[in-house]
Parts: sequence; C-alpha cells; structure tokens
Amino acid sequence: MASFSFGDVRYWNDMGLQTPCPIHFTLEEIKSHLQDAESWNEVQDFFDSIQNIVQRDGWTHHETFDEALAFFADLRSIGLKDMKGREREWFEERTRWAAEKCSSWTFESSNSCRQQY
Repeated sequence: MASFSFGDVRYWNDMGLQTPCPIHFTLEEIKSHLQDAESWNEVQDFFDSIQNIVQRDGWTHHETFDEALAFFADLRSIGLKDMKGREREWFEERTRWAAEKCSSWTFESSNSCRQQY
C-alpha cells in the first residue's frame, strides 16, 4: 500500500497527472502535520546548537566528554523542575544515567566535570 504525505498531495497538480488526487486531508490534519513538522524542526535546531559537544547520535569527543556530561546533567535538572506525573517519572528514569555519572565526578567549572581518581 502506498503512503502519501501532505507534501505529495499539496503538489499533486504539479506532477502532471490527469486524475484528481485521491487523497484528502482535513484542515485539522494539515494543522497537526504542520505542528509536528515545527516540533521536529525545533529538535533539529537543538541538536544543531549542541553539535560542538554532542553529535545527533550521542557521540562526543574525548576532549568534550566532561562538558557533554555536565550539559546533560543540567538539562536533566531543568527538565525535572518543569515536569509532573508520568512524564516526569519517564524522564527521570531515562535520564538517571546523567545524574549517576556526574555524582561520581567533580565539577571543575560551571560547565564541565571530571572523574575523581
């Protein structure tokens, strides 16, 4: 079964087809698609902003590891302040690693931590 996106349908007439488009989206579906696209773009902008310390796949250079770890520990703290209920429980469980790693490290500055030896 073929799948169509909003973009495919929007440009149907530009494809030079002789039949009318068989797919129709409601205004609500189009709004939802645009909101999803905006959310996706915001996530991509976030990863663009941290690419000097963490790549999209989570990889970081050895030289920026402490900064990346501190960043995620700070991000976790910020997130936990604003979340409630199940969303908070889910987030806390999945980001616990950052708190656990940083608890065994010392912070040398406001944005880095180094392992204690």
